[in-house]
Formats: sequence, structure tokens, C-alpha cells
Amino acid sequence: MPHYICVRFQVDGRIVVVHESWLVGEAHCRWPQSGNIEEMVKIGTKPKSEWGVWEIDILGGDDEYETCSRRAYSTQQSWGSHTKVQTYPENKDIPIPPVPTPQNVSSADRSLMETEKDTASTTSRALLSHNPRKRKAPSDSELKATLKRLEQSISLINKNLSGRLKDIEDKLKPILNDSSTTSFNSGNRSPLITPSYSPKYDRNEKHERHCHTVRSPANTMEELDEWLDAQDTYAVAKRVSNVQLRATVRTFMKCVMTKALAKQFSWSGFGSRRLKTKTSFRDHKVFNYLIDVLHDTPHRRAPQSEVADSIKKVLMGVGDWDGGRTRKFASAAATSESFPTIAFFP
Repeated sequence: MPHYICVRFQVDGRIVVVHESWLVGEAHCRWPQSGNIEEMVKIGTKPKSEWGVWEIDILGGDDEYETCSRRAYSTQQSWGSHTKVQTYPENKDIPIPPVPTPQNVSSADRSLMETEKDTASTTSRALLSHNPRKRKAPSDSELKATLKRLEQSISLINKNLSGRLKDIEDKLKPILNDSSTTSFNSGNRSPLITPSYSPKYDRNEKHERHCHTVRSPANTMEELDEWLDAQDTYAVAKRVSNVQLRATVRTFMKCVMTKALAKQFSWSGFGSRRLKTKTSFRDHKVFNYLIDVLHDTPHRRAPQSEVADSIKKVLMGVGDWDGGRTRKFASAAATSESFPTIAFFP
């Protein structure tokens, strides 16, 4: 296919040269609203989404821009002498593409074209002065044809926009899937949200019914499983919600399990000597339950890294629950006072 195409705008009969990449099918093409159009055609500028789409007739083409431009100019002159350009009513808002300037035409040809333009303008004014009647309104068939072309152009634009939106959605889908399944720590580990747990109610229900009673903390693993299966997350969220994320996680831990049971958990399941001596919190369904609870609190958009860091620090401080920190400080103070004070004299 030639690189440069000679086309005629059906809306007003103008004949111009466009690049082959500007064609949209065989009956439409894109046309820029501003800029050096001649230079854009020569270098084959890639069409942009904001360019208009116009209905055209393809007249021919050539691999050389100068040859195609001369043919377009001569064709415009020959057509202009015997072809009647379609007219529209004055109150009809019909889009017309920007007036294309003559492309690669010599100064003599340009002056000749300007002279013919002035002559045509003078002749039209003279005809209007002798014939004061208004222009004849287009027939119903012409209006229907024009409306049909506009509908086709709008349909084509909508189709192109839908295709672009589909491409963007396809590009973002892998990123969203990766972000939802990436674990808090690097490595080839299983996803944090295990498929074994699912919320006990549908968040999209129009009329949700919640139980606002919160059960007592669980003492054993069996009681913890029953607690998670029977307890409504909405009531727990209202009970444990705090301004700070770590305080919310700590209150949740104390609400769900006792201090003795909480000591059996660690984030990864490793004990102080890096041995698998504890239950992994991130692999237990209590973690998924916590995620559902946070969804009903002001921390629903908290990053996963902050949630993981808060859980780790809360699990490390389980020993300070129920006054453990106060007893620790009191014991340290008593130990320091039990030793005699040694005075050194000169």
C-alpha cells in the first residue's frame, strides 16, 4: 500500500494528502486539529486519540509525497469547477475538519489558488445580492444520510475507546493479581490469604444482620476454632477499633485468645532458637479473620507490610499482658534494692 494517500472529505469536499497510518478502515481517516499538518504527514506522525475521525473517499496514492500532493492539488482544482459541495442549514451544528492548507505547492500555484478563492467569494456575494432568498434546506434523505454518517463516526469512536480501555484493563490485571497474592516477606511462600477460610457473611448484602455480642477469649486451639466460626466479625471490629493500627491488633488478640494461648503463636511458627516450636500465625485462619475485622475499621486500607509488622510486635509483647510489664519493673526494682550499697572513702 502507498505511504501517502489522496483522500476527499465527504463533509465538505476538500481533497488532502494523509499518511497511510491515518486511515481507519477504507471509509474513514484521522485528522489533527492543529500543528504543522504538512510536516506531520511527511514524517508519518502516529495518530493520537484526540484526533477527529472523518468520513472520506480514497482517490489514490503514491510512495512519494510530492507526487501525491501535486495530484491532490490538481484534482481539487478540477473537481472544484464542476462538483457541488454539499450544503447544510445555518442552524445545523455539523462538525467540519480543520481547513487543510495546500501541501508542497509552488508560490505561483499558491497565488493562483488565492486568486480563484477571491473570485469565487466575490461571485458568491454577487449572487446573494441579486438573489436575496435563503439557501434551500436539505431534503429529508440528505439529513438522514448525514445523521447516519455521524452515528457511524460516533460508533467507531466508542469502539476505539472500548478497545483502549480493554487494553489498559488487561495490562493492570496481572499487577493487581500479583499485589493480592504477594506475601509480606520475600521468598517462595504460599499466599497469605489461604482459601480454607471465607467470611461468614456477604458484604454486598443490602440488609445485613449482625450479632453485637462478643464471646469470651479462647483458652485452647479447639476453642479458638469454634470462636472464629461462630463469632461475627462486625461486632469484633466495633469492639477492637482504635486510632492506631498496632493498638487495634493488640486489642483484637486480647479479645480472641487468652495470654496463655497467645504465647503458642509466632508470626512464622519459629521459636527463640529458630525451631518450629510454635503455631504460625500467618498460616492460621485467625489471620484471615483479622483481615476481615480490619476491613470494618478505619485501617481497611493499611498496607500489608504495616499489618504484618504490627502483628509481629504484638506477638513479641504477649508477656506484658495482664500487668506483666508492671510486675517485671517491680521485680527489677526489688532486685536492685536487695544488694548493699558500697561506699568508698578517701
